[in-house]
Amino acid sequence: MNASLITIRSAEENEFIRQTFTRLTLWLGARRVSGTRQWKWIDGSDVIYTNWNPGEPNNDDTEECIQYYNNGPHAGFWNDYPCTPRRESAICEITLSDKEETKDEYSCEEGWTQFEQICYLWNTTEVSQKDNDAYCTFLNSKMVSIHSQSQLSFLNSKLSNLRFWTAGIRDKNDRNKFTWSDGTTWDFVNWAVNEPTRFSIEKCVVVSAGRYFTENCNNQHIQICQKNVTSKTSQSNAINQTYIFHQLLEMKYEILDLMTKLPESEALQNARAEHSDSHVYVFAIFFLVIFGVIAYLGATFYKNNGVRFGNTLLYTK
Repeated sequence: MNASLITIRSAEENEFIRQTFTRLTLWLGARRVSGTRQWKWIDGSDVIYTNWNPGEPNNDDTEECIQYYNNGPHAGFWNDYPCTPRRESAICEITLSDKEETKDEYSCEEGWTQFEQICYLWNTTEVSQKDNDAYCTFLNSKMVSIHSQSQLSFLNSKLSNLRFWTAGIRDKNDRNKFTWSDGTTWDFVNWAVNEPTRFSIEKCVVVSAGRYFTENCNNQHIQICQKNVTSKTSQSNAINQTYIFHQLLEMKYEILDLMTKLPESEALQNARAEHSDSHVYVFAIFFLVIFGVIAYLGATFYKNNGVRFGNTLLYTK
């Protein structure tokens, strides 16, 4: 099978494991280098991304393996633990071959900028945090949440002199606690000096020059959205289905043109002789039926697969 214990190299992977394998305590494929505080994955690479439980690792000489908690208040966090036999669950992973990986390529749609496995889109129009959230929802995406220094550095390199909204919000029940509104773990912070403030009106988080600031959510700043990369196959399917949708709409003009060329039946001619508006009534009813069918089919495509509007793929949920 050529598989190994799982390795977690980003906040996105950590969150995926948390949501997929609930109520389990797992072994990760990492070991502490004996006599040091350095950790390495089973393939020999350094453990760079971590999500240790508060107070961990405590670096006990006998604790050279890593447990992954996935139940209770510590779900998603790591703990160093002795590598002795223990009835923990295990998840194995397999690295796809180059041939398998080329079956489908992942990228961002036109207009979006990719960093690692995330696509970003920013708009320099300044709006409130609520309007930024609505803008991202409209684009089938979410407001940006930050989980590493590399991600923050990337965003700062693109928007270094601008202040932009994030998905960070102050907890309603704890003024000193902050969360990401997309539900991901609040695992990386880089507050500015004297931040966060305790002003109750400052409930949202913005980033400026690579630092976090609390602000009134009604203030106006640059808007930015993020979403996972998508397969080129999915993008192609969406384009093809959009083409079909527009072809259906075009059919109504062909139907109308055909109807104007069809000879009227004797019954319709008689009706027309008796009432000059009969032809208009029949025509209108027939048109409404045909257009209703087209609209229904088009709406179904739109709902299930999205419709491209300029450089944006629009969805309804």
